[in-house]
Amino acid sequence: MPPSISRGLASVLLLFALTSRVAGQANLTVDGNQTYQTIRGWGGNVYSWMLNGWNGWTDRRVYDIAFNELGTTHVRLVTEFECWEARNDDEDPEHFNWDYFASRFEQHDTGALLVQSDFNMMDSLAHRFGKPVLPGIWNVPNWMVTDSTLARERDLPRSKHAEFAESVAAYLLWAKNRRGIAISEIILANEPDGYQVAYSPEELRDLIKTVGAKFRREGLTTKIVAPDLASPYYDPEQWVAPLLADSMAASCLSAISYHTYFVDGGPDQWNAKFERIAGLARSSGLEVYFTEIGTTPWSIPNTTWPWAFECLQMWHNVLTHGSASRGYQWALLGRDQAVNADASRNPIFHALQQFFLHVPVAARRVAAQSSHPDLLASAFKHAAQGTLTIVLINRAPAALTVNLALQNLPVSSLEAFRTSAQEPHRQLAGLPVADQKLQVTLESQTILTLTGRLAPERDVRPPSPPTGVRVRLP
Repeated sequence: MPPSISRGLASVLLLFALTSRVAGQANLTVDGNQTYQTIRGWGGNVYSWMLNGWNGWTDRRVYDIAFNELGTTHVRLVTEFECWEARNDDEDPEHFNWDYFASRFEQHDTGALLVQSDFNMMDSLAHRFGKPVLPGIWNVPNWMVTDSTLARERDLPRSKHAEFAESVAAYLLWAKNRRGIAISEIILANEPDGYQVAYSPEELRDLIKTVGAKFRREGLTTKIVAPDLASPYYDPEQWVAPLLADSMAASCLSAISYHTYFVDGGPDQWNAKFERIAGLARSSGLEVYFTEIGTTPWSIPNTTWPWAFECLQMWHNVLTHGSASRGYQWALLGRDQAVNADASRNPIFHALQQFFLHVPVAARRVAAQSSHPDLLASAFKHAAQGTLTIVLINRAPAALTVNLALQNLPVSSLEAFRTSAQEPHRQLAGLPVADQKLQVTLESQTILTLTGRLAPERDVRPPSPPTGVRVRLP
């Protein structure tokens, strides 16, 4: 190739590379008639422990911000369950020694204070803020495990399953009868792959059956959320399929749950596994919860915009690939928080607003097909409210011009809300929709939410009258 042509081609390629980073094109089709899961809520994780100042117990503004300004509807509580029955209440797992449990609220050692803090937190969440609480069990008391010197991968032997079931039932009955807190769902084992207490898939299945049977004997209607693993790295075929294959275990469940960690390969790493989890849950008529939504690598500080932006991509993936009906951000209040104890907000707070504030509970996800791999799109229709929400994430290194086509979604205009590193959830000018089409431009590393009201259906032909009956049409 002559040098002049080579130089000219190089110039053209350089120009193309530069302009391609300035803007790209993407087509997006949203179809209101193709529907998926119903959204059951938007959640976050909190700690109950008020002794270390993690969760802003002393500042009412923290809760107002987290629940009212963010739009959180559900809370998963990191409990100190191992302190609840610090010593065996008695030797009979079919008998509650209520005097022992009452004493936990009269003592002042650290363990007793943690128990009191758990119940005070649940009371506040349920009664002051009206939030359904999903308690999670991280650990069990030393007297239940084989080797109490271990901090991780502790073993709860089968011989103690009945005692564990009694302790959990007592916890729920105390919440219900003494504090008026209705707990509809509980997690028996946070990250049973070995974070603190380790189970095999078969052990977890059998534990769920034992606890579920105890609930039924005590008249408790609380359902169990499981397996609550740290990551789809722990294969759903090994953990979820055996659980659902046992009809007794499956009958104890309300949802299949996972966390989203171990994603050094990027936020798309587990998409195929998310889809398999959703498929297994759907086959048994169960919901899918992602009870800790976060991202790795841990080298990205979770108080920064890069972490928040990557984390929101994970939210997109659990909603679209995982068919999540409910997600819980790690964390809302407490260590790694979206809202700090001094009522300041981290970038993840503003990123979450794009979903939490604008997608109402009971909305159904509808099809949103993007032509560009770096334009992530999800859409939600609430039939009763007559609303449409579309959430767009541009993770391309340059701006994208999006040509949006709406099908079976009659809207005349859309409001727009944008979050980026520079803009914390800013409302923009409204956008007109012409012939069910519009065009928007998204800057790189930007989240844009579009919301609008669906026009009521008109000109619907009435049903045919009975034979021989004449009706007058308007």
